[in-house]
Amino acid sequence: MNFIGIDSPLYDSKIIYRLLAYSKKINGCRIWGKHLNAGKYGTLGYKGRDELAHRLMWWLFGGKPLTPGLVLDHIGCDNPSCIEPNHLREVTIGENVLRGTAPAAVNARKSCCDKGLHEFTPENTIWEKGNRRRCKTCVLDRRELMKKERKKLEVLPC
Repeated sequence: MNFIGIDSPLYDSKIIYRLLAYSKKINGCRIWGKHLNAGKYGTLGYKGRDELAHRLMWWLFGGKPLTPGLVLDHIGCDNPSCIEPNHLREVTIGENVLRGTAPAAVNARKSCCDKGLHEFTPENTIWEKGNRRRCKTCVLDRRELMKKERKKLEVLPC
């Protein structure tokens, strides 16, 4: 949104009315009751464009536009259709992603290896391509096991 000065939704009583009329307070959240996009975020036509309702609400009740380079994160409720300004905060894209439930976020929060035996420490972590980390102890154990298995399979000369 590139609202500046008088183009700001702060000066548009119709947009304020629509945001409040098309939403409903439920369990502390203000749930958007009109169109939702594919990500379940509320959208509202404003100046010929579809804008995200929670961003408009942030601007209206926060008194300022979203800081460039930051995104809005739903704290507490984690409900994308919620437009309650008190449930929103500005964060970096990285912080927003890591708070989520996608595989990258889940894996980033892990403190030990997949086997649950070894802690991820700088000394015990191998970083691979694509920012994937592996447990050094498990990798070395696996190599040793494979080495022993190969020796068992070697054919002895007659």
